[in-house]
Amino acid sequence: MAVPLGAPALERGRSRTWRRADADSAQRAKFGGQRCSPVHETGTIDGSRSQRLNLRGSQLRGPESVAFDGAGAGPYSGVSHGRVLKWNGRALSWSTYAYSRGYSAKNCTASRVRPAELSESKCGRPLGLRFHYGSGDLYIADAYKGLMRFGPGGGQATVLLATKADGVPLRFTNGVDVNQVTGEVSFTGSSMNYQRSQQHERVTATGDSTGRLMK
Repeated sequence: MAVPLGAPALERGRSRTWRRADADSAQRAKFGGQRCSPVHETGTIDGSRSQRLNLRGSQLRGPESVAFDGAGAGPYSGVSHGRVLKWNGRALSWSTYAYSRGYSAKNCTASRVRPAELSESKCGRPLGLRFHYGSGDLYIADAYKGLMRFGPGGGQATVLLATKADGVPLRFTNGVDVNQVTGEVSFTGSSMNYQRSQQHERVTATGDSTGRLMK
């Protein structure tokens, strides 16, 4: 609707309102009736305010994955020599939360003469971590020991959920996720041919395509 230049300000205001309404209607028609919100620029992250949570022990390696429990506590991190650690704040630092069968500080702690890679296959190497918030259970994808479940409070693994799938052993279990509604657990294996210890680079170097997604 055209408005003469001499029209009252009220009429000109109505015209602008109608034009905006027509534009909104056209936009909703284009996107299936949904009105699109304008995109706003987000601020940048100030990296100088980040905190570094140092691990105890010069030979300790990690994390591959971190998780927070249902109460927001943590982070929890899997590290070399088979343990899962929990961050308790700067006053208390890290503490052992969970460990796999076969773990012992004497045989699994790395040193300059015994790198963690030499004991990983026996002591385990937790890679993927995920809590089921409803039960408090922690699920761990261990590179060597397969899929494990720890009850609330952690401790030694008492439930070994999977060491093979479709009759094929899990050689390089890697990631895990939990559907918080259904409790269904999904996990991945990086390779059916290579293990993590001293062979993980072969997965990409050889173009290995035997990785699997399982549940």
